[in-house]
Amino acid sequence: MLQSGDATRALRRLGPLALFATALLVRASGWRDVYTGASVMPVDPDSWYHLRRIAYGIANFPAMLEFDPYLSFPHGARPIWTPVFDGCAAALLGLFVRPQDPGWLPRLERLAMWLPALLGAATVVAVARTARRHFGATAGLAAGWSLCFLSAHFWYTQVGFLDHHSAEGLIVAWLLAAHLAWMAREESRRDAWGSSLVCGVTMAATLATWTGGLLHVALVELGVELFAWTRSDPAHARGLAWRRAAAYAVAAVCIAPLSLGNVWPQWGRLTPVVLSDFQPWLFGSACVVWLGCALAWRDRRGVGPRLAIFAAIGAVLALALFAVRPELRDGVGDAWQWLAKRETFQAEVAESQPLFFDSGHFTLVIAVTRLSLFGLVFPFAAAWLAWRQRGRPERARVWLVLWVSAGLYAVTLLQKRFFDTSSLGIAFALGLLARELAGILRARGVAPRRAGLAIAALFVLMLLPSLPSYTRGAVNEWNAWHGEKLWVTGAFGFDRAGLELAEAIARATPPTRGWLDPRQTPEYGVLAPWFLGHVIEYAGRRPTVVDNFGDDLGPESFDFAERAYQSPEPEIAGELAERRIRYVVAHRFPSFLASEPAPDSLFHALFALDGSQALDQSGDVRVPALERHRLVFETLGRDFGDAQASPVFKLFERVEGADVSGEAAPGRRIDVALALRTNRGRSLVYETRVAADGEGRYRVRLPYATDGGPATLTTAPYYRFACGSEVRGLIVGERAVEEGLPVRGPDLCREENR
Repeated sequence: MLQSGDATRALRRLGPLALFATALLVRASGWRDVYTGASVMPVDPDSWYHLRRIAYGIANFPAMLEFDPYLSFPHGARPIWTPVFDGCAAALLGLFVRPQDPGWLPRLERLAMWLPALLGAATVVAVARTARRHFGATAGLAAGWSLCFLSAHFWYTQVGFLDHHSAEGLIVAWLLAAHLAWMAREESRRDAWGSSLVCGVTMAATLATWTGGLLHVALVELGVELFAWTRSDPAHARGLAWRRAAAYAVAAVCIAPLSLGNVWPQWGRLTPVVLSDFQPWLFGSACVVWLGCALAWRDRRGVGPRLAIFAAIGAVLALALFAVRPELRDGVGDAWQWLAKRETFQAEVAESQPLFFDSGHFTLVIAVTRLSLFGLVFPFAAAWLAWRQRGRPERARVWLVLWVSAGLYAVTLLQKRFFDTSSLGIAFALGLLARELAGILRARGVAPRRAGLAIAALFVLMLLPSLPSYTRGAVNEWNAWHGEKLWVTGAFGFDRAGLELAEAIARATPPTRGWLDPRQTPEYGVLAPWFLGHVIEYAGRRPTVVDNFGDDLGPESFDFAERAYQSPEPEIAGELAERRIRYVVAHRFPSFLASEPAPDSLFHALFALDGSQALDQSGDVRVPALERHRLVFETLGRDFGDAQASPVFKLFERVEGADVSGEAAPGRRIDVALALRTNRGRSLVYETRVAADGEGRYRVRLPYATDGGPATLTTAPYYRFACGSEVRGLIVGERAVEEGLPVRGPDLCREENR
């Protein structure tokens, strides 16, 4: 017979499993958006490049893609993300797929989309167990179930959000758990050497997963310093300093192989923005400071003397480092520009925007939806919770959690990208709040069951604004079961069009070398809006000039892309050819450009005019026709169920253009037209105009072939040349268009030469 103790242990085991299963189910609510058919549709566009690196890692295991010729074409570049997330994902997923098997990439994609949800569910359990261990069962229960439904954490760990941020929450939870365990051992005067070394590993892992994890390590470090300064026993404080120095020595050793010797042309050798010499230097310097404290504190008691010694050693070391390595100043500037969004590109990225602003307008909706109603009152609640801990044995650990939570909340006010880890702080705070409320109600004689129901009702109310995040997934499940149309968003329509474009590029354009072999040089590249770069590089299998890394790969390619779209074709055609840009993607909205393009810019000529000329009210040419770009493909509209909707993207091929010349009366105008039909069945006419010179000759460059050409485009059998009432036809071959060969055009209006 099962004893009561056995039943309790069984329930304790089932509790984490139930929490994990529920968290996984919540994070899988939007799976129908991701698995749309033969191809997956990741939630986040960065997922496409993670897939690229994971695929490379599996095909070339254990090597990782450190230099990619498909980035910043034609120069190539190093991916700025650390290799840890993609390397670990490749090692794990490589157990289930083999590159030699046909169809291994689609299988990899379908498996990889579940990785974020598994990481997110594991994070929920880790937070619950940590809160339970240090703050009690009530805190653990409330923290775990709150994080399970907090929309901010769900967003970064849902099915299809394949990104290092989906793992960062789990790493930060480990970082906090390791330091709380170490502090608990220090408080009880047990041997803390082993736990301090684990702290060093977690600090290195936090930065190795994402260099922005430096902020999390810094917040934990400040809390640890206060803990050390306030120890009553000088011998204990000195021992703590020795152990902290050892932790940083371990962190430096762990991070060094990933960081030392990295060369970043766009940054210096000591920048914190990417893995560089900065991280080992930082951990090594912290080790030196703590060693100095271990030697200098001796009989020092109280916060003041220990703080003064710590600050003095740190200041002297910092001044020495800045004197020896002046490039440290540039590294600090890089970090501040990134955090303060002073970079042009970062200022445009949605996740880099402030918490209470959307498209430049103040709003509470995002904060309430992602962080719950509690997110609005968190600063006041955190202060109250900190005040309530006075005199309690675990107060230092509670204060550490609240301090880290407050710091992450503060930076989330600046950038939404910290949603994931700040939600951990919100969950811990909610757990502590539940514990305090339970204690207050118990002290007032409220029955435990009634108190539990009241606290649960309060938490449901606070989390209620997060529920709309899961509504569409639930509705789509219902619609799918009943055979009804799925509910999709406008953003989904844009993303779907981007994937459609990328797959068309892979299918309808010549393949390029080097997709899984960076030693090879691709034959040509694609110029597209930066937010399409990653999907083209992975699903399109083609290199791009700019991508979702923006100007973080260096400003040169980013500036060129801006200049190319802003310039008229004659001004930029030569540079496009020199850079081997064969295809250009047109978009209806110039939101990816720094300023509004001029009417005669390549941007407007491609999408708005389809490459044809534009006339003013008097019939004169206002914008000349493009001579070296031809339309080859256009996507469905934002509402992809509407065949008549305007396309989201159009793909143009850069060609030399057939060099057509003929004779006509001097000064006579010749109108050239070619009827076209796109892959969507849309009919249009390419039109251009030329005038004969004083010697009775005209010359025009034409970008379309009537004989041959892309299979995605249907043309009329011949160009129509008209001079007044006189009309002639001309057949133009594909080779002439591709190579710019001379073609004899029809002679028109020659009687006026007599």
